[in-house]
Amino acid sequence: MLRYFRSERWNIAGLSVLGLVVAQVEALALVLLVPLAQSIAESKEQVSRKVGPMSFTGGISSLFALALGFMVLALIGNVVSSWWSARLVTSWEEKRRAQALRAYMDADYPTQRAERAGTLQSVSAYIQAGGRSLSSLVSALQAGLSVAVFLVVALLLDVRAALALLAVGAVLSLGLRPLSNRVKPLSREMARLQRQFGVELTETESLTRELRVFGAWPDRYAKLNVSIQRLARLKLRVSFIGSVVGPAYQYLGIILVLAALFSARSFALIDIGVLGATALLLLRGVSYGQRLQTARHTIIDSMQMVLRLEEIEGVFVAHPEHSGGIDLPPVEVIACDGVGYSYGGDAPALADVSFEVARGQIVGVVGPSGSGKSTLSQLLLRLRTPLSGVITVNGIDADQYSLASWYRRLTLVPQDPILFHGTVRENISLFDEAMPFASIVDAAKAAGLHDVIESLPAGYDTQIGQSTRDLSGGQIQRIGIARSLARGADVLVLDEPSSALDVHSEAIVQDTLRSLSGKKLVFIIAHRLSTLSICDRLLVLREGRLESDGSLTDVMETSDYFRRALDAGTLDIGAPG
Repeated sequence: MLRYFRSERWNIAGLSVLGLVVAQVEALALVLLVPLAQSIAESKEQVSRKVGPMSFTGGISSLFALALGFMVLALIGNVVSSWWSARLVTSWEEKRRAQALRAYMDADYPTQRAERAGTLQSVSAYIQAGGRSLSSLVSALQAGLSVAVFLVVALLLDVRAALALLAVGAVLSLGLRPLSNRVKPLSREMARLQRQFGVELTETESLTRELRVFGAWPDRYAKLNVSIQRLARLKLRVSFIGSVVGPAYQYLGIILVLAALFSARSFALIDIGVLGATALLLLRGVSYGQRLQTARHTIIDSMQMVLRLEEIEGVFVAHPEHSGGIDLPPVEVIACDGVGYSYGGDAPALADVSFEVARGQIVGVVGPSGSGKSTLSQLLLRLRTPLSGVITVNGIDADQYSLASWYRRLTLVPQDPILFHGTVRENISLFDEAMPFASIVDAAKAAGLHDVIESLPAGYDTQIGQSTRDLSGGQIQRIGIARSLARGADVLVLDEPSSALDVHSEAIVQDTLRSLSGKKLVFIIAHRLSTLSICDRLLVLREGRLESDGSLTDVMETSDYFRRALDAGTLDIGAPG
């Protein structure tokens, strides 16, 4: 288990040493209490006692002060240990959260997309469980060392007392182990169900609209309720076993200690002073034994999540995004030469796609559903890498350029832009504090959104988010366009930018895009015929292949699909690719 917390090994070692010192001081204080109590009971001012190999001679006040001093030192040691342990756990969780987030962000896009919704939320929960395991590990080490210290002191007092301590520990461990071992498989199953339930909740939240419209709420609730009930039953069993083991350890320990002391007293096996010191050590040892048992239970309960955390991070780390390379200069020409891509099935998403486009053109990409339009856009944005062929920019393989410089030159306008919780200004700049406000305003004006923003309660400082009521669907779409324009990119890839717009808003957006003609290279994934009016050139994809490439007139002559689409008034007809 220590290998999961190897970065904190020196802190763990330090806390263990501190726990060992505190246990020694505490043991000395407990041993001193016996002659002190005897002297008080006998009304003696001077103390001259022998407890095992230890002798005490002096005034009762001195003995009292010494015992009190030891207890105060033990208290201070425990306070320092508690602060150190809390700081250790907090620091570990902070570093692991940052590490997990960095691993996710550095992973390539296909790996990120392969994870189900809610993965990062689950990772955060796993890290919190790991913090509990780390805290319990420290507690277990300190408790184990404390028991060892009490055993050594008991050996010094009387070998028979030490054997009694060992017997108590052995009986308790063997007697309660079957109950404790039952926790492990239950905890593993509970971790799996918690992970699954978290994903189901995230998916439910993202599908709220569909569940409501299709009247599927009752069925979805029934499914979630089954998971809730199964989790509750498992939690009940795990919690019950965990809450029983601790008190059982304590009470059984006390009973066994009392039995051992009664036997020793009845047969006069041990001196009364040694007997009292042994009783205190045994009872305190039982307390630390309970702490050790509780820590073990928590570790078993939490380590399943730590293992899952390691597994998820391992997937991210094993698929890093290639981000090195030279800076991308202003984009003049983009070319695809025999580009192909497959998602692992028999049918390729794209096959042998070749074309060349230049700055200043507005290029429409059309085709039926499944024809490869979205795959092409992801390849152009380097979210995925071609499995065959090559994409070049200005005659150089795209992979030679760094991703950071790539995304300064190429950007995306998705079909359904997501709003973050923040101001309008932050949503356009995507939290880029270095972006000049003038650039944000110019982008909003170009997207036909400036007047709308100015009419909001706080203008550009109005708080919005995914559930905002201040903006319509079309206005949210224009925020997505403004995001791209604010960065001054050379190439814009738009996934049907007018899909959520009314006629008036669509005209504004088309005027904006038309104004980019001759200045920027614009790819428009088109699903509506009205979008084609601003395109200089069309790429027609069908079944993953480039069926036609040219002007509107050219593709009407060379593409059967496109002619039938015009006749039908839709771009989504014909056999899907």
